[in-house]
Amino acid sequence: MTGAVIVAIAALFVFMICMILVLHPDYEDGLVGRICLAMMAMAALARFLAIVDDGWYMPFNSIAFLLWIGLAMFLARHLYRFLRWRKCGEHDWRPAGREAVTGKR
Repeated sequence: MTGAVIVAIAALFVFMICMILVLHPDYEDGLVGRICLAMMAMAALARFLAIVDDGWYMPFNSIAFLLWIGLAMFLARHLYRFLRWRKCGEHDWRPAGREAVTGKR
């Protein structure tokens, strides 16, 4: 049950973050990006509702558990950086220097 609750919370976060980004007028991700975010939001809402419908006892394997947690954490960081950039210009989306990408170029 604990795993289902954690996955449900993560799926709800993914849904909310995706919808915020889709509906935010200053988030520029293009048509394909908005469609992809909307699809992720629909999948997250469907997962959350399926868990609630099963009475919070849906079994999950460790891969699905890690995927939902990782996706929620990544999107939360992405939303935070976008909102900080929008509000005060911090964490600007700019090309990183060689030191920041640790030689990946």
